[in-house]
Amino acid sequence: MSPQLSLQLFCKHAFKKNAPPREYKVISKEIVSTTGGLPLTLKVVGSLLFREEIYIWKDKLAHLREMPEKEVVLRLRISYDALGYEAKQIFLDIVCFFIGMEKELPSYMWDDYKYHPASNINILIQRSMIKMGDDNEFQVHDQLRDMGREIVREENIEEPWMRSRVWQKHEGLNTLLDKKVSNKLKVLDLSGCYSISTLPKFPRTGSLEILNLSGCVMWESDSYPKLDISNLWNVKLLNLNEANLESIKGGTIGMCKNLQEVLVDIRELSSLKILRTIGASCKLWESEEEEEEEEEEIKEDVVELGKLPGSLELLATSSRVFNLSELLELEELTVTNCDFGLEIPTTEKSWWKVSRLKSLTNASIPESSLWLVCLPSSLTSIHIRHCPKMEWLPTLENLENLVELSIEYCPKMQEIRGLEGLKSLRSLNINDGYNMVCVHGFENLLHFNNLQTLEIQSCPHLAEALRDGDNDDNNHCRTTIHSLRTLKIWSCNSTLLQGGNRMPLLSMFSRLTTLELVSIKHYEDDEEDAINNVEQLEGIADMEELERVLLFDLPAVERLPSLSKLRKLKDLDIRDMPRLREIQGTADLKSLEQIYIVNCPSLETLDIRRCTKLTPQHISALESKLPNIRIMGPHKKDLET
Repeated sequence: MSPQLSLQLFCKHAFKKNAPPREYKVISKEIVSTTGGLPLTLKVVGSLLFREEIYIWKDKLAHLREMPEKEVVLRLRISYDALGYEAKQIFLDIVCFFIGMEKELPSYMWDDYKYHPASNINILIQRSMIKMGDDNEFQVHDQLRDMGREIVREENIEEPWMRSRVWQKHEGLNTLLDKKVSNKLKVLDLSGCYSISTLPKFPRTGSLEILNLSGCVMWESDSYPKLDISNLWNVKLLNLNEANLESIKGGTIGMCKNLQEVLVDIRELSSLKILRTIGASCKLWESEEEEEEEEEEIKEDVVELGKLPGSLELLATSSRVFNLSELLELEELTVTNCDFGLEIPTTEKSWWKVSRLKSLTNASIPESSLWLVCLPSSLTSIHIRHCPKMEWLPTLENLENLVELSIEYCPKMQEIRGLEGLKSLRSLNINDGYNMVCVHGFENLLHFNNLQTLEIQSCPHLAEALRDGDNDDNNHCRTTIHSLRTLKIWSCNSTLLQGGNRMPLLSMFSRLTTLELVSIKHYEDDEEDAINNVEQLEGIADMEELERVLLFDLPAVERLPSLSKLRKLKDLDIRDMPRLREIQGTADLKSLEQIYIVNCPSLETLDIRRCTKLTPQHISALESKLPNIRIMGPHKKDLET
């Protein structure tokens, strides 16, 4: 990279801005000159120096100057060397084993080691040593990965089995064949290995805590009988997903008394707290005598869970669970791609009264119901998604502790009942409800004044969000709702914004910080009923806390209400509004940092004269994209093109 771009990238990580403060200008350029213009090095070194005193900067500069110009890894290692012990261990675990894996899985082990994963993972992210993907999985740059693995390799170059971590397949297999295991070995990754017939005898005093046998094929012969894993004394996490494990010696896995998390279809583990079996294809039997009988009963490609340990706190499965009523410690339950849905025997309804369940997720369930008659009042989170045949929900009014309710892609569901009892609800998301026509109890929900986020998307037949229910005299609805901060309405009927027979919906929410209105139309093609007058959007004018506004695909709107009171607005995005002629009050948006106007051919003028936080570059880009609009900006004279 050029020196100018290198300095800009470095400053983004060292100062969170594009240029250094005056007192740091010289030393910043000197540090940048030692990096060779390599983007990764600039990010890592800049993140390391963020908020550090000037003497730390001088010390790191001296260190960088001592290194050979081409030694990129040494420069990256400066950031590693500055980490605390716990953060170093987490980083080495990630680069050796957990790239591409959700952070929740190893965090349980790190918690047990008192490594404080939440804070130390944040430190690694802040220093640009790792990133989190869209699915909360670990991501690491190749150079940082190689650096971390080299650190582990240097622990013992000649004898890999004496290192703290073994991840290369040939080294792992050699460890098995030679039965040489170091007391320091913490993690052994044998994923994808073929013809594994035995495991070494791990010492009772050893450090092995994670064993990954995912995708392994176990070889069995007269010389090597069923695989015995009973000597995994200290292992806490065992990954057996998609492994051919029919030949494991019956009952031996139950002897792993410290085992806390398993990725497999499994039965008796007295210490087990987390169980994920989604997509597993293996079967572990409680005893050899049961194997032949149960194998005949189980259908092909369907995993059955037998009696699960009562210690379970988290269960994620695509299998039938037969003793769910005995899992009194269960706090999080996820059922995905299960042909049977979630079935609870009617004789065990009392379980819901003593349950500690806090989170329930049902995804991709083909059956028409949840098989639940009554949900436990302990629930704080419910996520229902991709259930195309589900027509109704269990009763919700008893869920006084529920904080989050999300219902996505349940196209046959026509109504939601029971919101009047959700006193603690803070987030409501209804998405892709093509046949949804009514949400009962919404006015009562607003009356509790706890709701902070409301998202309604792709519900074209949901004509009114506010319903009085069966009582026309219901006076619960307040004239102003102070709690709501985020409102997103996408691809819905324009009558939704009318608020029933009361005041317009937007006028009720004066303290919004985020507002998104996208594709709000009348879906019976009656243009007179579409959003075409300022009254339906009038509430925007009084939303003084707004920081972001997105108005997209509102084809009938000709004029917006005045935005002059929106002194905190930072981001204004207006797109695909062909009839829009006027945007009032934009000159007073002193906090505005970004403004986007796209496909608004009827707009004639845009006044941003007092929007001093807009950069000249941003205004120039705006002018180039809007050649037919007269823009009055703060950095130059009025421009008419």
